[in-house]
Amino acid sequence: MTFQISAISIYNEAGRVRTVPFKPGKLNIITGDSRRGKSALLNIVDYCLASTDYVIKGAALRNFVQAFAVTLVKGQHQLFVARPAPAGKSATTTTMCVISQALGAPPPTQAELRFSTPLDIAKDILSEFSGIDRTVRIPAVRSAAPIPPSVRHALFFCLQKQNEIANPDLLFHSQGEEFRPATIRAMIPYFLGAVDPEQVLLENRLRLLRQELSHMEAAVAAARSLSSASGQALALVTEAVEAGLLEPLPREEMTADTALEHLHQAITDSTPTHTPDTGEDPVAILIEQRRELRQRHGRARARIANLKQAARENRDFLDQAAEQHARLATLGLFTPSSAGEQESR
Repeated sequence: MTFQISAISIYNEAGRVRTVPFKPGKLNIITGDSRRGKSALLNIVDYCLASTDYVIKGAALRNFVQAFAVTLVKGQHQLFVARPAPAGKSATTTTMCVISQALGAPPPTQAELRFSTPLDIAKDILSEFSGIDRTVRIPAVRSAAPIPPSVRHALFFCLQKQNEIANPDLLFHSQGEEFRPATIRAMIPYFLGAVDPEQVLLENRLRLLRQELSHMEAAVAAARSLSSASGQALALVTEAVEAGLLEPLPREEMTADTALEHLHQAITDSTPTHTPDTGEDPVAILIEQRRELRQRHGRARARIANLKQAARENRDFLDQAAEQHARLATLGLFTPSSAGEQESR
């Protein structure tokens, strides 16, 4: 589950290639003046190994480099991986160039580069080249679904930036970023060789079952709590009392447990505690009273309607009489004396 870097290359707009070679299997030390791009080599490696971000820094690299590449070797196999710089205002690129080469072959020219491999496919190819088993599923700390290890997870234990080496609180690459410590803790056993694929699946299933058990225990505890009984439970107890299956019970102090116990007692006890009244059915009496009240209500509404109609007709008559009186008085045909004579006649 190892590979080594034999070269790091960059391509400019004119197609010129600048390559920094390494000797596999040996300690390689790069020296040079300050601000000459030594720290950028680590970012180029990170970017070419299927990073989701454009981690290249420095104005010279961002303005003049068109493509970045690394050459990887593993035994007698060699893999050339190149990735273009983002064009325009793009945040990053989602395609890469992955070429299998003969051992010791130089980097191809810029004209030979074909950036047609999607980022996720390139990550799988790099993981397979590294010897990482993609069928393994590692339980994730913040997710219910397990995640497969990849070459991106291996970089936690292979790279270290200058500020990470000098920081006594950091041990692994990207450990200071959000959510990374949880992923690092999950991946350490696998990259140490202490993880069995079957064991990982069983542990993940055990974790999910424990979560489900915890939720079920919480639900049972809530159901058995000493909270007041629900309205349905109280209604069932009331029906049992009315049916003579239970003695009258205080509703104020009744809890869910006591209501359940009383209902269980009513079910198991076949002998009623008292005989219900054998007189006339109270429900039938109430139904008859409701029918009589409805009839009285209907008659009252009909009487009110008749009175309203009579009042309306009387009002219309008075309005017409007043109007005729006004007309006759205007013409001088209606006087109090003539009105008195008409009344005498």
